[in-house]
Amino acid sequence: MRKRTIPEGLDTLESGGRFMIRRTWFSMKIIPVVFFCIGWNVFLVFWYAMAFKTPSESGYNLFAILFPIGHVAVGVGLAYYVISTFFNKTDLIISPDLVEVRTHPLPWTGNVKIRPDEIKGVLVRESADGYNKSNYRVMWVDRSMKERRVFTSLEELDQANFIRDELAEILGVDNLND
Repeated sequence: MRKRTIPEGLDTLESGGRFMIRRTWFSMKIIPVVFFCIGWNVFLVFWYAMAFKTPSESGYNLFAILFPIGHVAVGVGLAYYVISTFFNKTDLIISPDLVEVRTHPLPWTGNVKIRPDEIKGVLVRESADGYNKSNYRVMWVDRSMKERRVFTSLEELDQANFIRDELAEILGVDNLND
């Protein structure tokens, strides 16, 4: 039986010698991004509707069609991010023979598989974006003392510390933040 309290936004499950920590991506912070994404993509739909509606004597205005291509790419990426935030979960699965990070159901980067005997220690790193907003990463240290990521983009320090502490305890490795 675990003694640590589980931070909001995380769930745990222990079954058959495996321990899983699940982080859901959804947060109310995404709601303004949803409205921005809708506005961005609706603007592009109207832009293209106008570009293809009235051809000039020499055909369609090539500039009006090609200019927003980068904006379309941003709109598609932003829409994928918003949809992923509503549905995705990231699981950290710790078993005697494998530590695995898996994001599902929509594909995303960051999936890793690590043999537990490769992990010398674990730690939490903080980084700040341009708005002085902190993000936390749970890192593992290999035998050659190189840091590698286990879990990234955690907005809450207590989530990062919980994941680090559980990894250290279950695997019997050093907590390098101490």
